[in-house]
Amino acid sequence: MNGGYNDGGQWANGPALINKYGLVPKSAMPETYNSDKTAEISSMINLKLHKAVAHMKKTGRYSDS
Repeated sequence: MNGGYNDGGQWANGPALINKYGLVPKSAMPETYNSDKTAEISSMINLKLHKAVAHMKKTGRYSDS
Protein backbone atom coordinates (compact mmCIF):
# COMPACT_ATOMS: atom_id res chain seq x y z
CA MET A 1 0.00 0.00 0.00
CA ASN A 2 1.85 3.03 -1.24
CA GLY A 3 -0.46 6.02 -1.30
CA GLY A 4 -3.27 5.42 1.14
CA TYR A 5 -6.70 6.86 0.74
CA ASN A 6 -7.22 10.11 -1.15
CA ASP A 7 -10.35 12.24 -0.94
CA GLY A 8 -10.15 13.28 -4.58
CA GLY A 9 -13.73 14.43 -4.78
CA GLN A 10 -15.84 14.39 -7.90
CA TRP A 11 -14.65 17.51 -9.71
CA ALA A 12 -15.48 16.11 -13.15
CA ASN A 13 -19.16 16.00 -12.16
CA GLY A 14 -19.19 19.60 -10.90
CA PRO A 15 -20.41 21.36 -14.06
CA ALA A 16 -23.22 18.84 -14.60
CA LEU A 17 -24.41 19.20 -10.99
CA ILE A 18 -24.28 23.01 -11.18
CA ASN A 19 -26.27 22.98 -14.42
CA LYS A 20 -28.86 20.63 -12.93
CA TYR A 21 -29.25 22.11 -9.41
CA GLY A 22 -27.63 25.56 -9.54
CA LEU A 23 -25.62 27.24 -6.81
CA VAL A 24 -26.61 28.69 -3.44
CA PRO A 25 -24.74 31.21 -1.29
CA LYS A 26 -22.76 29.75 1.62
CA SER A 27 -25.01 31.64 4.05
CA ALA A 28 -27.98 29.61 2.78
CA MET A 29 -26.19 26.26 3.15
CA PRO A 30 -23.29 26.36 5.60
CA GLU A 31 -20.59 23.70 5.80
CA THR A 32 -21.43 20.43 7.50
CA TYR A 33 -19.06 18.83 10.01
CA ASN A 34 -17.87 16.33 7.39
CA SER A 35 -17.35 18.87 4.61
CA ASP A 36 -15.50 21.18 6.98
CA LYS A 37 -13.22 18.46 8.38
CA THR A 38 -12.20 16.51 5.25
CA ALA A 39 -8.46 16.80 5.94
CA GLU A 40 -8.83 15.45 9.47
CA ILE A 41 -11.15 12.65 8.36
CA SER A 42 -8.81 11.66 5.51
CA SER A 43 -5.85 11.60 7.93
CA MET A 44 -7.77 9.36 10.32
CA ILE A 45 -8.77 6.96 7.51
CA ASN A 46 -5.17 6.83 6.23
CA LEU A 47 -3.83 6.12 9.72
CA LYS A 48 -6.34 3.29 10.23
CA LEU A 49 -5.57 1.82 6.78
CA HIS A 50 -1.82 1.89 7.42
CA LYS A 51 -2.26 0.25 10.83
CA ALA A 52 -4.48 -2.46 9.31
CA VAL A 53 -1.97 -3.17 6.52
CA ALA A 54 0.92 -3.27 9.01
CA HIS A 55 -1.03 -5.78 11.11
CA MET A 56 -1.85 -7.88 8.03
CA LYS A 57 1.82 -7.91 6.98
CA LYS A 58 2.90 -8.85 10.50
CA THR A 59 0.45 -11.77 10.61
CA GLY A 60 1.26 -12.91 7.06
CA ARG A 61 -2.16 -12.08 5.59
CA TYR A 62 -0.97 -9.44 3.12
CA SER A 63 1.06 -9.65 -0.06
CA ASP A 64 2.23 -6.77 -2.27
CA SER A 65 1.88 -8.91 -5.41
